[in-house]
Amino acid sequence: MSRISILRFTFFFLSILTFNTRGLNAREGSLIPDNIRVNKDHWVAGICRLAVSNLDDRFEYLSDSLPQLLKEELRDITEHNLSLEEKDFLKSSYINDQINQTRNTVDALYTRRDELLFSDNSDEQKTETYNGYSESIREKMQEEEAWYRLDADLIELEDILPVEYMDFDSCPRDRQVTRFMEKNNLDILLTGKLERLDELFFLELNCYSRVQEDPVYSWSGVGQEDELNSIIRKAAGEMRIEVLGRTWSELQVHTDPPGCIVSLDGEVIGVGNALTKIAQPGYATLKVSEDGYTSRSQQIYLPGMGRVELDVALEKEESEKMYFFSDPPGADVYFGSSWMGYTPLAVPGPDFSNDVKISLDGYESFHSPSWELDGNSITVELSKEKYNRQQAFDDAKSRFYRSLGWFSLSMGAPLIIYGIYQNQYNMYYNYALDWNTTGSQSSYEKALDAQKASESSYNFFLGGVTVSGALLINTLFKLKDYIKAAEESTED
Repeated sequence: MSRISILRFTFFFLSILTFNTRGLNAREGSLIPDNIRVNKDHWVAGICRLAVSNLDDRFEYLSDSLPQLLKEELRDITEHNLSLEEKDFLKSSYINDQINQTRNTVDALYTRRDELLFSDNSDEQKTETYNGYSESIREKMQEEEAWYRLDADLIELEDILPVEYMDFDSCPRDRQVTRFMEKNNLDILLTGKLERLDELFFLELNCYSRVQEDPVYSWSGVGQEDELNSIIRKAAGEMRIEVLGRTWSELQVHTDPPGCIVSLDGEVIGVGNALTKIAQPGYATLKVSEDGYTSRSQQIYLPGMGRVELDVALEKEESEKMYFFSDPPGADVYFGSSWMGYTPLAVPGPDFSNDVKISLDGYESFHSPSWELDGNSITVELSKEKYNRQQAFDDAKSRFYRSLGWFSLSMGAPLIIYGIYQNQYNMYYNYALDWNTTGSQSSYEKALDAQKASESSYNFFLGGVTVSGALLINTLFKLKDYIKAAEESTED
């Protein structure tokens, strides 16, 4: 054993001994953060092309079409519920990553410290730097020990993650599945093989998870070519548990009228003939609603891995008509922000949360809260709108200065971009000159890059000039209106 290796071993032994003697807790001394959270954005599901054998060319399409059909059957699953086993795996992986990173840092510090033995620095400088590296090594080794001791339950992790699907053109062999999933950062992998047996096809599907080497689910079936689609759909129904992370129930609701909104436990699952295959099994509240109809709510039971089909008909809601008249007629009638029609108008009465507005160009609008309207017939006499010259002048002035401000702001961008363009063009010219003089391949490539960059900048410059020009024209029109309003405001 070399002298350097002996020194490393001795220092490591003494550091661990000192660290254990001090009894430093994983959360003391700020060795690791107090709040640790695994930042995992998606649960990634991979779907591979089928491995085929004994297939004629006319059946090759099945190796791609069947996985795509499987994906179509699963694509409505957008969230994965993490199991305790999956959470423990993710937390353990996170801790191991931190340990490996810390260990790599320690190795790098050892290397730098060992290099001091062959440096030209003075003994005093060597000693000072050596001690600094030694202190950093000791701290990192303590941090590594803290990660070893950390209770994984203290690490926070989301319970539900959005699902992301990835397609692969190849199918890994059984012994290569784990490595394939690690390489592509997959959490779950759906693979399979298809073999022709005379007039029949043998289909095998496997579902792998990062938490174990063996498949978490396997399925196989035999059928003719026209039966493969139904076989895939049946297999997908059983695979949904692995992708969804829990059991599921299928619910189909047919509504009358067909445009009803269908909600399950407060979440909308569809409009009209709604279908969901990811409902939580157990008792749930189904609600069907539509404007002009009486809503209907009922409690239903959804069996695990089962299907429930319901027909729900709503009764038309009876409501009194309300009549709106105006003088002159043809005015717009609004309930809140919803336009109802022109006067004379007969509509169901507004609810108490809406304001009623009746308006006509050239006339002053009528406004009233719905609860202040008496009776079922409202007649409104609209007054001619007074022309306010001072208000028109102030409005024209405000519009002019606003457009002038936007035009002024738009001038800065083209000037800046033009300066960038000039710099990039000069770089192109210099590199091109150097290439013509020396024949350097590097100068030629840099000249091409600079030329492309300058062309992009010039196009941005032209775009900025176009925007500024449009804003200038708009400003001139607003100036014309401003001058006209000023002249009218001084007339008797």
